[in-house]
Amino acid sequence: GCVPWKGCLLAPMSGTEKRVKVDGDSGDEEAIIQALEQVEAMQDRLEQLNDEASERVLEVEKEYNRLRRPHYRQRSSLLCKIPGFWAKVLMNQDIAAMYITQKDAEVLQYLIDIDIEDFSDVKSGYKITFFFETNPYFENAKLEKEYHYAPDGTLTVKATPIKWKPGKNILVAGAAAAAAADTKGSKRDHDETDDGCRLFAWFSNDDTDVELAEVLKEDVWLDPLK
Repeated sequence: GCVPWKGCLLAPMSGTEKRVKVDGDSGDEEAIIQALEQVEAMQDRLEQLNDEASERVLEVEKEYNRLRRPHYRQRSSLLCKIPGFWAKVLMNQDIAAMYITQKDAEVLQYLIDIDIEDFSDVKSGYKITFFFETNPYFENAKLEKEYHYAPDGTLTVKATPIKWKPGKNILVAGAAAAAAADTKGSKRDHDETDDGCRLFAWFSNDDTDVELAEVLKEDVWLDPLK
């Protein structure tokens, strides 16, 4: 049973030693030390169980990711029959819409599918892929952005270089238009960045800001009808 005590103070020392200060007689002190040692052993066991649970959860998640893939493929084949579906979904999502300027929207007319896939071990990251039909802006049939997490949590981002067609680079055109607007002293809309196009600028860089990526993964991709 529990031993009545008061004023117990633990302070970490070297190694696994602990100093215990107790207001009470030596019998109480000995009982409390024994109880604390038993609690510490129990905590070690709980941490071990938590680690085992985390590993099992990852295995289950990996298995269900595998089971989901055929359904995602079937969903994509159906959504491809709806012209402009993904562009509308992106522009109707509050955070994603903040990244879409007029120039981005013009290019998004050619977006035909989106795919987001976790890497095989789940916790190391994921890949976002936008698929495009043949368009007047760039040669790429798809644009990819990968988020890789190292065991220590360090994030590395890899982005697909966009192969713009001659005279169609909206990033360059947007930057020139923004500079001209600044020269004339005109006021730009608050959602226009210096390059005039946020979404494709995001797709082109390896910035580790994950705001849009997380919205795409956890909201847009999971249920685009929401």
